[in-house]
Amino acid sequence: MPDKTINDFSSNKEFLSILFQDIKSDLIDENHPLINHNWLDKNTESYRLISIIPKDSEIQLLELHFELCRYANDICFEIHPEGNFIEKQRFSKLAQSFVKDFSEYSLINWSVGGKVDKSKLQNKKIVPKKKFNYSFKAQDYYKTKDALKLQLKALYRDFLPTLENYIALKLENKMDKNEINFLKVLNQFKDEEKIYFFSFLDKIVDHLDLKPNDLKINYSIAENRLNFIVGQRYCWNLYNSHDCRYAAISVQKISDNSKNYKGNPPQPFFNKLLDFEKVISNQNDILEATRKEYVGSVKSSYDSNNDYFEKAVFDLDYRKKIMGKKIISDYNLNPDREKKLQKNLNTILYGPPGTGKTYKTKELAVQITNPNFKLSDSDNLEQRKSLVVEYDRLFENGQIVFTTFHQSYSYEDFVEGIKPKTTEDKRVIYDYLPGIFRRICDKAKTNWLEHIKGNNSELNFDDAFQRLQEEWEENEDIEFSLRTEGKEYKIIGFTETSIQFKKSSGGTGHTLSISTLRDAYYGKREIRSTGLGIYYPGILKRLKSYKNNTSEIESHKRMESPNLQNYVIIIDEINRGNVSAIFGELITLLESDKRLGKEEEIILDLPYSKEKFTVPSNVYIIGTMNTADRSVEALDTALRRRFAFEEVMPNPDLLAELDFSDINLSEVLKTINDRIEVLLDRDHTIGHSYFLKITSLEDLKEVFENKIIPLLQEYFYNDYEKIALILGEGFVKRNEAKVKFAEFDAIDVPEETVSYELKSIEDISEAIKALLNK
Repeated sequence: MPDKTINDFSSNKEFLSILFQDIKSDLIDENHPLINHNWLDKNTESYRLISIIPKDSEIQLLELHFELCRYANDICFEIHPEGNFIEKQRFSKLAQSFVKDFSEYSLINWSVGGKVDKSKLQNKKIVPKKKFNYSFKAQDYYKTKDALKLQLKALYRDFLPTLENYIALKLENKMDKNEINFLKVLNQFKDEEKIYFFSFLDKIVDHLDLKPNDLKINYSIAENRLNFIVGQRYCWNLYNSHDCRYAAISVQKISDNSKNYKGNPPQPFFNKLLDFEKVISNQNDILEATRKEYVGSVKSSYDSNNDYFEKAVFDLDYRKKIMGKKIISDYNLNPDREKKLQKNLNTILYGPPGTGKTYKTKELAVQITNPNFKLSDSDNLEQRKSLVVEYDRLFENGQIVFTTFHQSYSYEDFVEGIKPKTTEDKRVIYDYLPGIFRRICDKAKTNWLEHIKGNNSELNFDDAFQRLQEEWEENEDIEFSLRTEGKEYKIIGFTETSIQFKKSSGGTGHTLSISTLRDAYYGKREIRSTGLGIYYPGILKRLKSYKNNTSEIESHKRMESPNLQNYVIIIDEINRGNVSAIFGELITLLESDKRLGKEEEIILDLPYSKEKFTVPSNVYIIGTMNTADRSVEALDTALRRRFAFEEVMPNPDLLAELDFSDINLSEVLKTINDRIEVLLDRDHTIGHSYFLKITSLEDLKEVFENKIIPLLQEYFYNDYEKIALILGEGFVKRNEAKVKFAEFDAIDVPEETVSYELKSIEDISEAIKALLNK
């Protein structure tokens, strides 16, 4: 009956009777895989119980309610406080009383035609499951009756999804021995533990891009644990043990209960853990260790794969069926960290000047490139200092680069262009030079390829290429062979992007692309056997030959392939440049699904170098935009579609701690901005950062004179009447018109008008009071 449901048998009393008798016998079996005995409150001295009463709001068949309650024994409970053994008859009466109370409490919605069917309750029977040899005090029942009701209701709510799923499995006739064994182990664990285990296992699957039936992976079960095995080693386990709930492999030791795997160092650690927080705080280490095991394995020698465990990993519908609808895989392991890691690849921070956009780009860039970085618990100033120090380190390391767009900024500056260059022999040549975006993409691509390549004894490309350059500097007569004998060529020089070589015939002026060489080194590109393509194999062979020239210690280091790193390019004032012209044809490549390694990856030929180019998935772009300079709507539509926009507005609350001399700077900023929004718009408000470094009245006066007032003059085109409405009489004075015009026939003299002008700020405190109307 694989395609049947309970509804198909709702009128078949005989079938329901057999079905629920079967369910009843399974529920009585304490070792049955579908009974999660963690529902028993083992820490309570007065009772342990399981509720198996369903309600019609969950299973929408009145007949099914009645049969399920009757044949599944209503309630199974064990009560064992201190006291003497009591008679079976006395216990039975108390049990009947309790069931009657609970039935009326729980099943009040049992109705036919909108009325409660009392006959259903009267026909309910108690069928004892076991010998009632439990100690029990009669008064305990009355003391705990209401509490028992509430607990039963909660337990029943948790139990019902599993019961429903079990019925469905019975109807589908899919439970074989392997599935029963898997479920028996699975239901030893609490719901929370299952959530944590499968959520982190999902993270591993995504990290390694695993698919079902991977020969390197084994999903096995034991009496008290679930085992995720990569190659020959346990990498992620769920344990039911007093001294261990989770176990994980790691590069560094992360627990006091850790052991090194055997083998030549360095070897990973196997860590037994009681607290899942340890997994969260070390998840990058665990993922990296698991990846190393995966790339270094060919096939797992374990032959104990449980197909149903593997099915639960990749089939979410099956997982929900066996674990309940609430146990799904979208549990957020660490909301703060996940939020940092899942930032949009392309983001523009926009807002008025002085709102801290540039500082926020540093914060985002550090979060993206080093997710493990944590700000100190000290004050804001110290936090800013620690963030800037980390930003500078990552900048020096090349993971973060910074540029500013302006009207003269071009594609040649950003991507690549042809520029004159003087060689060592004083000749002027024209060569293409990569721009800042091309350079960071090349660096990110190298890291991505090294990460994908994994455990390998070869040097990475940059190290091998440096070795080639050093060897050439020692001997410039090195010859590289073509496939045709007698056709050698020599390297005559290096530029930033190419290798210059001389043919055997004596011809010079030929170059090989370093980028193409890098792709070929990692197997990402096939070299043509025609044209300049015939010159690449000789150099590639030399580069790969360096892998055996390292010491034993260096060899171990080489085998530790680098972590996948993120790279960030910050583009300040992105809206001041001609974005369409600067990005050119690369605008499409910015989309997440068009990047390196994605299914819809786009590779194009660059116009100058003619080299293949794609944007790696580990390159992030963060732009800033001053809305007072140009509005968001003025941006190119193609750019706006490919970027996420995050507004950064003035935050007066940041100034709350800077109050001094009875001046509330937060109130001052808010008052000014409220008036600007009325007279102009919110894009031209004043940022809080202008006030952050104020420590004295003299500082405050200087900020108004050199920052605030010049901004307002620019915003309102020197309309001092509006500036007066914003700042008040403490900053602007009114001049009565006293001009006397010369007399002239037939010319009307203008009416006398009032004018406004800035005045010298003598007392900043009084000026602020006037601004606040105090």
